[in-house]
Amino acid sequence: MPCNHHHSPLELGCCSSEQERFRFEQERFRFEQERFRFKQERFRFEQERFRFEQERFRFEQERFRFEQERFRFE
Repeated sequence: MPCNHHHSPLELGCCSSEQERFRFEQERFRFEQERFRFKQERFRFEQERFRFEQERFRFEQERFRFEQERFRFE
């Protein structure tokens, strides 16, 4: 892509290297976005797992109380 700068013959690569750096930064930004989305998804999964474990724990407590009551009446 030609640039609008006036270059001496020794400087012709400056704009193309800036474009390369910009493309690299864009790619790095897309990678960081993807990594962030992955972390968010993992966090949601961990929250769901935690809720499941809480529910299971409540169920186990309830079962334990039931067993205690049953034992008391035997």
